[in-house]
Amino acid sequence: LSYQINNQMVWKSNIGLAWRAPSANELYSDGIHHGTGTYEIGNKDLKSEKGLKWVNSLLFDYNIVNVNLDVFSQVIQDYIYSQPNPDSTRQTIRGTFPLFEYTQANAFFYGLDLNSKVNISDNWKYELGAAIVRAKNTSTNEFLPYIPSDRYRQAIRYEFTLAKSTNAYAKVEQVFHDKQKRYTTGTDFTSPPPAYQLFNIAVGTNIMTKNNRKIGI
Repeated sequence: LSYQINNQMVWKSNIGLAWRAPSANELYSDGIHHGTGTYEIGNKDLKSEKGLKWVNSLLFDYNIVNVNLDVFSQVIQDYIYSQPNPDSTRQTIRGTFPLFEYTQANAFFYGLDLNSKVNISDNWKYELGAAIVRAKNTSTNEFLPYIPSDRYRQAIRYEFTLAKSTNAYAKVEQVFHDKQKRYTTGTDFTSPPPAYQLFNIAVGTNIMTKNNRKIGI
């Protein structure tokens, strides 16, 4: 469903169904996951995931301001995930490893994604964004593991005007990751890490060749 509210604002709504069968490793794993240094145990009784997702989007574009806001909710029956078992470890000839077991539960997800841009001038742009996810195991009324914490970002971007290139820019970005406060004590091997932030610098451009082909750098 798409509805034009006015000349500057559009609202879109989408409801979708999805199914996912368990993968081979979720069903039959029984060994060390060398990429994570954990011991994983599959569950051959896992059923297919069944999900219903509703996404509402608001697009606003007026003069110097552009905003894209997505708000979503999703109900998943038999959601599959690897459950940490902090009370158990598995000893092998390679050493002792933390134990994770695949399981499933009914789950409810909701959150939002925000991307916005302000054209301060012809060359200067300001960007602001956020990504927020909430998730609950509705079978036990506990928080699910592996859910990312809230993330916020802002950036200042300068776009150059060069004779032989297009979309040349330099950007400085700050990304803030909040501490995950939605955590059930004792359900993982350690508590969530503290909040942190990253600073990124990026430059790029597109160069047009003699035969009018665009090369991105």
